[in-house]
Amino acid sequence: MASFVKGRCPTRLQVTMSIYRLDRPQATLVAILFVGAILAACNRPSDTQATATPTPLTMPRMPATAPAKTEDSWLVLTNLPENATQIDRGAEIWRLVCQDCHGDMGQGLTQDWIAKWDPKDQNCWQTKCHASNHPPEGFVLPQYVPPLVGTTALGRFETASDLQTYMRDKMPWHKPGSLQDDEYWDLTAFVLDMNGINPLPAQLDAEQGATIHLR
Repeated sequence: MASFVKGRCPTRLQVTMSIYRLDRPQATLVAILFVGAILAACNRPSDTQATATPTPLTMPRMPATAPAKTEDSWLVLTNLPENATQIDRGAEIWRLVCQDCHGDMGQGLTQDWIAKWDPKDQNCWQTKCHASNHPPEGFVLPQYVPPLVGTTALGRFETASDLQTYMRDKMPWHKPGSLQDDEYWDLTAFVLDMNGINPLPAQLDAEQGATIHLR
């Protein structure tokens, strides 16, 4: 019978010559068994053959945890006039933190306000942006944000202190309670000023805020 090299599949000619040397009855049986064994061995993958690495499943990513409040503010107020007042500071905090959702004039998240954004930012609710599958550092943006300016906008709050407490506990939307207490008072003074509630004390605080009634 023809000799075969270990580790290599024999050629069709080698198999044929090996079977040809046998008697016809033997050749028929051997042909069936031998060819089947050869083909099975040749079709079996080598131990050293590289196998495909399975693609790992992507698990849903959890939203980021809001950072804990620290003694130092994370805000940097650079756009302030000289001798800035509490209302001036509140206006700058509003611009940096509140304006995107509440509008530049406190009108809320209206279509007219959204139209002023950069076109590429006008669909914040698209996938992997501010939708439910946002990145870990992101958050879900509500599609309705009520106005904070108007005759009834602050009617849910009894006093200015109640307004400040609500903002301190609930805002900003993506990092509730992350501002300093005096920064929430700066914002409160600015919101009151936008609603025409003045004159205000030079430095609004809890004691004075309790005396300013909003309804």
